[in-house]
Amino acid sequence: MDETTNSNSTWETSENITPLRNLKSRSKEPIPGIHTILQEIEIKQKQSEQVIEKQKILRFKKPKSESDKIQSLTIFIEKAIEKKKESIKDMYDFKIEFDEYNGLFIVSYYFDRDLTLEDERKIAELEVLILEKIDIFRIDFQRIYKR
Repeated sequence: MDETTNSNSTWETSENITPLRNLKSRSKEPIPGIHTILQEIEIKQKQSEQVIEKQKILRFKKPKSESDKIQSLTIFIEKAIEKKKESIKDMYDFKIEFDEYNGLFIVSYYFDRDLTLEDERKIAELEVLILEKIDIFRIDFQRIYKR
């Protein structure tokens, strides 16, 4: 019983109790009003919208006509194939055509012989890369082997 009284007596002393008004006065920064917080949020939203607009402009410079789209996609396909062509041993040539009537890209690869599994994997990666870029048009990949 003595322990309980001792513990209660420590709580009763005013030294251990910190009044709430003293806690409030300790904070040095003023508490911002709701209008200040809303202004900060609005400024951040405008900044993020500006960044998004700049990214859209940089990423999606849209060609003016469909023929420009076809030309830019053809160049993209050609560059992608050229990069992979060096690592694929048996590919000796490729051809890119566009069938305007059907809206179809035809990509033909020419190989000296059957492909190894590693070369098959590289071709598949290349085709996925091309398919991700070409969303408006259809595409057909042809493999032509020299026998």
